[in-house]
Amino acid sequence: MNASSLTLAPFRGLSRLVPRSAKLRIGGGLLVAIVLVAICAPLLTWHDPGEISPATRLRPPSTEFLLGTDMMGRDLWARLVYGGRVSLLVGLSVAVIATLIGGALGLAAGFIRALDPILMRITDGLMAIPSLLLAISLAAVSGGGLGTVIASISLAEMPRMVRVVRSVTLSLRETAFIDAAWLAGNSDRAIMFRHVLPNTLAPLSVQATFICASAMVTESILTFIGAGTPPSIPSWGNIMSDARALWQLKPLAIFAPAAALTLTILAVNMIGDGLRDHFDPKHQDR
Repeated sequence: MNASSLTLAPFRGLSRLVPRSAKLRIGGGLLVAIVLVAICAPLLTWHDPGEISPATRLRPPSTEFLLGTDMMGRDLWARLVYGGRVSLLVGLSVAVIATLIGGALGLAAGFIRALDPILMRITDGLMAIPSLLLAISLAAVSGGGLGTVIASISLAEMPRMVRVVRSVTLSLRETAFIDAAWLAGNSDRAIMFRHVLPNTLAPLSVQATFICASAMVTESILTFIGAGTPPSIPSWGNIMSDARALWQLKPLAIFAPAAALTLTILAVNMIGDGLRDHFDPKHQDR
């Protein structure tokens, strides 16, 4: 082994950690950049996103205000950067809640026959209502607030996860290795968590990315119509809601958060497509 091989050996090991899917690389890189901008918001802004200054209202973009100011004199760049925290927090929280609870319910419905009719009728009832309309109704009844928005969207998105995990569990029940596990004397609980659950992680993770993207869109819609996060919390939906009356005078105030939301959703959806291609042999990149 020569010296060059020894020098490149660590980099060859790191290259194995990089996903082969171009969608995963591009989407993951874009999402990491957006997350870093949101985390480093205090270092990238010079003004408080909630500071009202009538003397600087509707300022054009400048070195002091990179995107200008809104009708209340608030720095649009600061609100845009800090608003990313809200969308990312809502998307991640809804994806985690819907995955954990919906995955558990779907696993129970597909494996325990007595629970299947009960859980599926409840799921069918929730899915009969459009998810956006259900989230709007729940948020309007329970009042505004970030926690209320997350809970409302989670309940609206959960039936999709229940359906996906249940269908995978039902197909796994009929496989030979599950029959072999039963014949070997394994309990139902052991089979569920040792054999069935690991085989549902692939579709579960793919569905979680799409739920995350859908949750961010729903949160922006709820906030835009006044049923989401309060105006005191900077979010992309709030920025667009405040700018809709003056969008012809200051179009950047509504197009900038819309572009940021679009890029974030694009990144998450690309990660979901990349995960699907990675787990499905028929779609793997050659």
